[in-house]
Amino acid sequence: MMIFLVGLILLGGYSAGYLAVKLGVPKVTGYFLMGLLLSPEINSFVASDFPSITEPITDLCLAFITFEVGCTLSMEKLKAHGKAIIAVSSLEALGAFLIVLIGFLFLSPIFIDMAGYDILGLSIPFSILIASLAAPTDPSATLAVMHQYKARGIVSETIMGAAALDDAFTLLLFSLSFAVATSFIGKTATPILEVIYKTATIIIGALMIGILLGWIFNKLTNALEIREEGQIIVLVLGFLAAAFGASVLLGFDELFSTLTFGIIVTNFNGNKDKVIGLTERYTEELVFIFFFVLGAMHLKWKSLGEAGGLILLFILLRLAGKYLGTFLGAKISKMPSSVSKYAFAGLIPQGGIVLGLALVIQKDPNFSVISDLLIGTIMGATLIHEFIGPLTSKWAIKRAREVRE
Repeated sequence: MMIFLVGLILLGGYSAGYLAVKLGVPKVTGYFLMGLLLSPEINSFVASDFPSITEPITDLCLAFITFEVGCTLSMEKLKAHGKAIIAVSSLEALGAFLIVLIGFLFLSPIFIDMAGYDILGLSIPFSILIASLAAPTDPSATLAVMHQYKARGIVSETIMGAAALDDAFTLLLFSLSFAVATSFIGKTATPILEVIYKTATIIIGALMIGILLGWIFNKLTNALEIREEGQIIVLVLGFLAAAFGASVLLGFDELFSTLTFGIIVTNFNGNKDKVIGLTERYTEELVFIFFFVLGAMHLKWKSLGEAGGLILLFILLRLAGKYLGTFLGAKISKMPSSVSKYAFAGLIPQGGIVLGLALVIQKDPNFSVISDLLIGTIMGATLIHEFIGPLTSKWAIKRAREVRE
């Protein structure tokens, strides 16, 4: 049955992507819809634990996608726009956090009451935690759209750069918010300095793993003068699995390590054009189909009904925060007007890390009272963000005239 489902995912995902292109929408939207249709909640022949069984596959796909995002951050681009991209990334993440926090502090009690949850006394920690989950952007959907339409230009570079740097800002905001929210629940909060130290350790450790394995990979591919294309793909996937797995074992941020690995390859590998070109041509579509179909199969349909008002509030406030932060970042760094007008639309998708952080909250007994509603809100918002995100990304690059169809 497992092999049959894998075949169904590949063939169904490919067909859905093909139909999506015919309808004028990004392939990834088709992949996502196919995943929703194959959800265990809809199809009895799909085991309820199938999405969790396939987590190693989605982890490897996520490692590959963050590697490709890292490959977009070459020194040449960073020298030209590095400070501007950092400004946009930090402000759009902070903008989403602050706008969602303020909005939820004032409005969430109304929607919590409507949802029928007796947690009004915990609306402050609920607002703090959910605001920290507004900051991250899922670069995988945006990357898929960029590659499908061969987008090139300052808006595309800003979107990918900002999405790539989101992880670091998100981890810091989440760690601090987690500690503050714990104190409101009535438990002993972790000292802020300890939180900062742990966060720095997670990020620096991931950087070291990515740099070390990237250096070894570069030495191997440069010294051996590997010419067979299959060998290069095997080495890339092997090193990515090693970087991701080592980070998980050591408690570091796995996505940051594979992102760093991609940065090292694109900047210091003599065969970088061949390596990146091969992965894009022969591996990318397979990875995208698996990742988006399986990712959509994890989402829960019932979450839309349980927290409908909170989901809508979260989406609208996050959108406003992303727009305001991107606009200010672009203006402060004196980037072209196309960036301030359109780049925010490429930062809409959410998935991957935000779902992982939401599950961290769910596992903590301190938040057992509010975790169900929080998970429902994030799951529902993620479903909508992952569906509309590719469409808004396409709109952004088309309005910026960076599409090379």
